[in-house]
Amino acid sequence: MKLRTSLVVVLILLGATGSVMAADQETTVEFRGPWTFVFITNNQNDCGGTMPSCIVAVAPTHFHKNAKFEGGGSTPIQGGVYKLTLSGVKDAGKNYQPLLVSKVDNNPILAGRTAYQDLIKASDPGKGPKRRYAVILPNAPLSSFEQPTGDEYTENASITDFFRSPDQDFGEDEKGYAKVVKIHYMVSALNATLTGRVDGAASDVTYSQTGLLKFLVDPMDKPNYYCDFHARQAFRDMNELLNTQPFVYVDFPSYTGFCRQLDPQRYAGNPSFALVYVDSKSVNVPAVVDLIANLKQVNQELKPNYKGATEEQIESLLQQTKVYLQDEPKEHQKEGAELAGRLNSVRKILGHATQSKKQHALVNGLSVLLDIIKLSNDSGANCKAPIMGITVGP
Repeated sequence: MKLRTSLVVVLILLGATGSVMAADQETTVEFRGPWTFVFITNNQNDCGGTMPSCIVAVAPTHFHKNAKFEGGGSTPIQGGVYKLTLSGVKDAGKNYQPLLVSKVDNNPILAGRTAYQDLIKASDPGKGPKRRYAVILPNAPLSSFEQPTGDEYTENASITDFFRSPDQDFGEDEKGYAKVVKIHYMVSALNATLTGRVDGAASDVTYSQTGLLKFLVDPMDKPNYYCDFHARQAFRDMNELLNTQPFVYVDFPSYTGFCRQLDPQRYAGNPSFALVYVDSKSVNVPAVVDLIANLKQVNQELKPNYKGATEEQIESLLQQTKVYLQDEPKEHQKEGAELAGRLNSVRKILGHATQSKKQHALVNGLSVLLDIIKLSNDSGANCKAPIMGITVGP
């Protein structure tokens, strides 16, 4: 009888405290794409008024598909401001050492306060979108960020606070930065809720997922991967959204300086100008026509007379290139390949000759046209803009 009574008491206690005694579980929130993590400490206003300390993940919508919030299922989300709620969330006590873009020359990179505070507020009904996703996350130390091993998760890149000019060699400062991270948390249950407001909407939306979570921002179906233009543009957008101080630039190994001639980062602060549109392989014809006109003028002034690269031959080549680029290059790939070969040949002949400033400019201009023509035949890779991890400036 005494044994039965004791057993009943134990069962009652277990039943009464079962929810308390439930074991915590480890979960991860994975981020893939051009994300910047802004670490906020003891500033509830910078956490959207929701918690004293947090992490805010920001990514550009520009040149990307709608983001996806995934767990047991997959939910597309639009540009706006969201808050992720996890059950009984705690620090996972990890000791990871991810490499995010956070410093340049040992100086911290800071988000501009005005720009940041604007990004964590959804635009009012009837107003235009702010071209970003902002996700407010439970706080976690950088040591909870796992950078998995392998090319799928890491990209070698160089980060500078200046734009490396086309005639400069690639630096020796490349590092393996994260392009995918998994944030580890301890939770009491694997259910999660994402609540927020799409830019311009009048009411909030709520999405639920269960299990390991992901936020994915992927390129459009036919982005321009040539010279990694897509990643360069995404990194530029990451900096411009947050008005980073200093503004930083990414460069990738295994490319000649000619890729920088067309690098969209070169025109940071001037969003209307680019020689090539990075959301497709289409050419900004008016800008290229102006470039060719300038090269024709330089050619007339130089009057080169090398075998295979006379003034008349270069004038004819520039005119044919102009006509080709004003047409639809994808319809005439054989012609494009032939033009590219001639441009490359003339560029090499002029490059081997004694160069004045004008001849150097002509060589560089021909290299730009060569790269533009190559766009017609290039294929893709993944979005490899390195992930940033910064704080907000004063």
